[in-house]
Amino acid sequence: MPKNEVLYCLTDDLSYGVYRAGDTLVVSGKFIKEFSHWKEVVECLLKVLYNETRQKALVYGSSLLIVALGFAISPGFIAVAVLYALAFAMAVGTAVYVVGMTRKSLDKECAETMKEYGEFYRAKTKGRKERAR
Repeated sequence: MPKNEVLYCLTDDLSYGVYRAGDTLVVSGKFIKEFSHWKEVVECLLKVLYNETRQKALVYGSSLLIVALGFAISPGFIAVAVLYALAFAMAVGTAVYVVGMTRKSLDKECAETMKEYGEFYRAKTKGRKERAR
């Protein structure tokens, strides 16, 4: 991270997530309390080059595609269903792309730390879903 870059940090006490969005780092309070290597995860995220222009182009481009398709197809129930399905697919695709690019830019040491964090996150969210039932 360049030394002249300003980074804001937000925390909560409800979740286990940690991610970077532009100039904001979101670090969840439960993550800090329950994951012993949380500092390494944050340091790894700070090493990742964040290309805001590419991500904005991806998000705005997919949104524009949905709007253009909405104008192109005739109105009706099928059009609404197709647009909702496309919006969902684009949201999932964008998330998969961003996570994939982040993983590609990590070095070997960070990749192992992030894998450990991923396993921790899946275990905690799985436990929360089971308690909610």
